[in-house]
Amino acid sequence: MSQAPGTAIWLGDDGNLSQRRLSETYTPTGSDTLVAVKYSGINAADKKHFLMGLHSFVAGYEFSGLAIVVGDAIFGMNRPQHQRPASLGAHQDYAIAEAQAFFKIPEGMGFEHAAAMVLVSQTVLDGILNCLKFGLPSAGVEGPDPTGQPVLIWGGASGVGVAAIQIAKAVGFGPILTTASPQNHQALCDIGATQCFDYKSPTIVADIRSAVEETGMKLRVMFDAVVGGADPLDPKEQPPFEESTPVLAKSCCSDQDRPDNLKLTAVLPIVKDPSLQTCHVLEAIRCLGFHRWPAGPSSSRSSQEGNGMAPARSRSTLAFSKSDCGSGGDSRH
Repeated sequence: MSQAPGTAIWLGDDGNLSQRRLSETYTPTGSDTLVAVKYSGINAADKKHFLMGLHSFVAGYEFSGLAIVVGDAIFGMNRPQHQRPASLGAHQDYAIAEAQAFFKIPEGMGFEHAAAMVLVSQTVLDGILNCLKFGLPSAGVEGPDPTGQPVLIWGGASGVGVAAIQIAKAVGFGPILTTASPQNHQALCDIGATQCFDYKSPTIVADIRSAVEETGMKLRVMFDAVVGGADPLDPKEQPPFEESTPVLAKSCCSDQDRPDNLKLTAVLPIVKDPSLQTCHVLEAIRCLGFHRWPAGPSSSRSSQEGNGMAPARSRSTLAFSKSDCGSGGDSRH
């Protein structure tokens, strides 16, 4: 079983993405499947993983498409790995779907949504269930009940933010406060946000604190879905740390004088404030049977651990069943 040569997006050893015509054909082994890719999910990791020492492979992690043999519509996410086999890249015409992490697309979900679901959803679930240690009884995960607890999701219009709003609503958080550009406010309310705030407003911290006070509740849970201005993998000059999104979001929380009461997580390690735990999809991938960390140069591994990215404890993970559905980040064909 093979396929005709196709076109792919290649991440080079210079960190640049380029289009490449492939002559290699792929033959699946074991329970893996050859898939004709219809959509692939676009993620910051497509380029940023170069800064972790990962390159020289077909880019892309998330995909949706048709399994060649049986014709099922499937979606999933392949593992990160330095110089991984070309067959595992999502941004190409054909790819190999690894058995541990592809699933049948449920009825009612389109290819374009399925291709952008796995990475963001697993990242959010890692944050809520592992970093913040909330429970989800329906999935067999023990922990405190989040029902009726306010949560602030900074960066609600990002791929992770969209997933965070929907998952926060599903597990019972409320009210759900989020930040975004005004043109995105209604769309975010439609998927579960209770109240949206303009992230560019100079009074945003005061506005959010005021809104929380009006509810008579305490805001102790925060999820930073963007980490603007404090990205340890961004080589560009950063603004003052005090102006970064993790600092602004944390400042919105109640009980500033009792930091042990706060539950804070972010999608990237915050080196200057370790009180924010790092959530990431790599831990979920490991629990599905892949490497704990990408098999890359020792410098990459050292830089990850030095930035607080290595997990210090075992974690729970939710694997999508054959009938689970949802929506997430961006996807392109």
